[in-house]
Amino acid sequence: MSKYIGITMRQERCQTYNEIRDEIDITFYDFLAKCGYVPILIPNNCIILDSYLRSIDFCGFILSGGGLPYPYSNEMTERDYVEKRIMNFAKEHELTVLGICRGMQAIVINHGAELIKVDNHVATVHQIKTVNRMEFKKNSFHRYALKEKNENISILATANDNVIEAVHIKNTSLYGIMWHPERNEEFDIEDINLIRRIFKEEDC
Repeated sequence: MSKYIGITMRQERCQTYNEIRDEIDITFYDFLAKCGYVPILIPNNCIILDSYLRSIDFCGFILSGGGLPYPYSNEMTERDYVEKRIMNFAKEHELTVLGICRGMQAIVINHGAELIKVDNHVATVHQIKTVNRMEFKKNSFHRYALKEKNENISILATANDNVIEAVHIKNTSLYGIMWHPERNEEFDIEDINLIRRIFKEEDC
């Protein structure tokens, strides 16, 4: 039974050494281990990604946060191509994808939606309400949010100011959340259970 979850990384230029680096918050390792999964880091390289997709039995994928996806960034990057390839592969093979913050933005953009700039959602904690009327406090680190749903998107949760905080792409196993479960000093049991529900054990 596979427990491997592929996770994408942000790409940053290190001015000191004139290098372009793939980066990930190492708290993801502990968070996914707590959920019962093993993270496989996906480099921002489509050739290596294709090799991984052929050789590794993935349970699913996480599109991580950090930065903005195209066209809200300056240019289409290798990360944009990698994440688009992952989404297409996951749909073809009926695998689950969870987008976190930028990852959710990438998913909704790929399904015809637009983003809008929002206020008071950077470095804060706010209340969110799910469609099942459950309420939770979640962190927030984003300046852009989904403008509105379209025929491809179901809204799963919103903040008190009606900013969309979680979605599901209809007829797929693609999900998105705008908060960062890996950034809590103590991981929330709600987030751990969410990961376990989304990456259903029978699919892994």
